[in-house]
Amino acid sequence: MLSQLYLDINIFTGTIPSEIGELTSLTVLSIGWNQFKGNVSPELGSLQQLSVLGLHYNYLTGTIPSNIGELTSLTILSLHSNQFTGTVPSELGSLQQLSALFLYSNNLIGTIPSEVGELTSLSKLDMSENQLSGTVPSELGRLHQLLGLQLFSNYFNGTIPSEIGKLTSLTTLSLHSNQFTGTVPSEFGSLQQLSALYLYSNNLVGTIPPEIGELTLLKEIDICDNQLIGTVPSELRSLNHLSVLQLFSNNFTGTMPSEIGELSSLTTLVLNSNQFNGTIPSEIGELTSLTILYVSSNQFTGTIPSEIGLLKELNELVMSSNKLNGSLPFELELLTELTYFAVDSNQITGTLPSWIGNLKELETLRVNDNQFSGTIPSDIIGHLTLKNLCLQNNNFRVGDLKLLSQLHVYLNQLTGTLPSELGNLKDLYELILTFNNFTDIIPYKIGKLPSLTTLYIGSNMEQFHLRLNHWNSFLSLLTMFMHQLTSTVPSRLGTFHKLSLVSNLLKDSMSSEIGELTSLTALSIHSNMFPGNDPSELGSLKKLSELYLSFTSFTGSIPSEIGEFMSLTMLPMNFNKFTGSIPSDLRSLKQLIELGPSCNELTGTIPLQIEELSQLTWFSVHKNQFTRSILSQIGQLKQLNILDIRTLTSVLCTLKELTFLGDNLNQFTDAVPSRACLTRK
Repeated sequence: MLSQLYLDINIFTGTIPSEIGELTSLTVLSIGWNQFKGNVSPELGSLQQLSVLGLHYNYLTGTIPSNIGELTSLTILSLHSNQFTGTVPSELGSLQQLSALFLYSNNLIGTIPSEVGELTSLSKLDMSENQLSGTVPSELGRLHQLLGLQLFSNYFNGTIPSEIGKLTSLTTLSLHSNQFTGTVPSEFGSLQQLSALYLYSNNLVGTIPPEIGELTLLKEIDICDNQLIGTVPSELRSLNHLSVLQLFSNNFTGTMPSEIGELSSLTTLVLNSNQFNGTIPSEIGELTSLTILYVSSNQFTGTIPSEIGLLKELNELVMSSNKLNGSLPFELELLTELTYFAVDSNQITGTLPSWIGNLKELETLRVNDNQFSGTIPSDIIGHLTLKNLCLQNNNFRVGDLKLLSQLHVYLNQLTGTLPSELGNLKDLYELILTFNNFTDIIPYKIGKLPSLTTLYIGSNMEQFHLRLNHWNSFLSLLTMFMHQLTSTVPSRLGTFHKLSLVSNLLKDSMSSEIGELTSLTALSIHSNMFPGNDPSELGSLKKLSELYLSFTSFTGSIPSEIGEFMSLTMLPMNFNKFTGSIPSDLRSLKQLIELGPSCNELTGTIPLQIEELSQLTWFSVHKNQFTRSILSQIGQLKQLNILDIRTLTSVLCTLKELTFLGDNLNQFTDAVPSRACLTRK
């Protein structure tokens, strides 16, 4: 007679045959890692001698059969990683021999039945990654042989039962990513075998109980993303095996305790996004196994301790958004394994030290928003691995940074000519130079950078401009906002995909200069002055998906050629002087999401064809001179959520997604819809 059936790790499909229920001598049925689907046959309840049932990693649906509770010889029940729905059957409480219950990664709902507390032989219980809710039953405190309790990624609420503190054999407790409230139970101090405590992403309040310091076998504590307050208890100094301590995104206050230096096994210390203050203790230099140190977004003051230079294994050092001052200590040059170094948004002064060039593994350096001055040292200029450099809002001059792919130096006080050495940055694809005081022509070598696709040069001196025959054919995004440009861009840049000329002084006619940029997908020319002209020359830009024409002083009719832009999704053109009617040719813009010809001098009626713009979510035509109300066809625009026509009509009752309605400043004549209609919105 067949007693054990192992069919794991095949590609069986279809449903589980009900005939398996006739194999009454089976003690092991393991068919995991297949593609079975459908409901579990109730005939499995006939396998009274079964000790192991493994249906994991399939596509099984429906509810868990309650008659599984009749398989009283079961020691392992593994139903995880399926698509089971419904509740956890209370009948499982009859499986007195069960040592492992795995129900995780399903779609189970409801509460944990209190009967689970009767499974006193359980050593492993995992119901994580479901949609379970309610409170965790205190009866789980009876499971004295439990080694692992995993309930994370559900919707449990209420307080964490103090009875969990009776599970003195626990090595792993994972309650994170739920909605637990209340405090961390002090009874957890009895969990002497615990090595991992995960309580993060809940709504816990109060302080860290000092009893946690009694869990001398703890290796990992993660209680981040709660609402915990108070100071870090000095009792944590006893956790000699602790390797990971994550407390970020709480409301902890006070200073970083000097006792933290006694956590000699610590590899990860993450304290960011709290309200810690005072100086960073020099004892942190005793954590010689540390690889990750995050203390950003606090209120630390004083200088960066030179003792951090003793942390030879450190890979990531993030001290951003504090009130640190002074200069960078030269001892940090000993951090030769450092890949990520961020001290941005502090009050650090002095020059950028040349020893940064000795950090041969460094890929990201963030020193922006400080008070640095001087030049970039040649050691950094020749750095071989640096890929991300943020210098903005300081007073730096920039040189040749070999492997740099992005360079942002906006919001500085850089002056003069842009250094031609930037032309050596062969991997540079994004260059942001805005809000400085650069003058003169951008050097030829920069224009020929082979990887450059994105360039922001706006808000510099008027003389700072492009010599357009210097630019490579790969540049796809050019932004020149607030740059006092007085003429349009020549057609020589015909490979552009996105062009922004927002808020300049452009006032020439819309001639072939822009109209010949036939690769454009997005054009922003709003907030300029084109008096007496219309944008009909844009008719050749067939690939446009975004066209921003607001505040440009255009006159005349809305060009019917716009109806040929089949990919157009955005068309705001408010605050101009357009006259005539909305062209019916716009009916062709099937992808259009926003249409905004408001605040013009348009007349006539809104065309019938507007109903064909089925993707429209924003429609604004107010402050014109329309003489007929919005037609009933607009009721077909089921995606509409902002309608700014400044009129009302009964058709509005069909616009289920509407969230904003304006009706002033037109000459519509229809009646306001009945109260009964409007109160349904």
